[in-house]
Amino acid sequence: MQQRCTCGAILPEDARFCHKCGK
Repeated sequence: MQQRCTCGAILPEDARFCHKCGK
C-alpha cells in the first residue's frame, strides 16, 4: 500500500518527512 502525504512523500519511511512538511 503506497501512502502519499500532502507533502508528496511516498511510503511509510517518508512519513517522517511528511511531518517536517507540516502534515
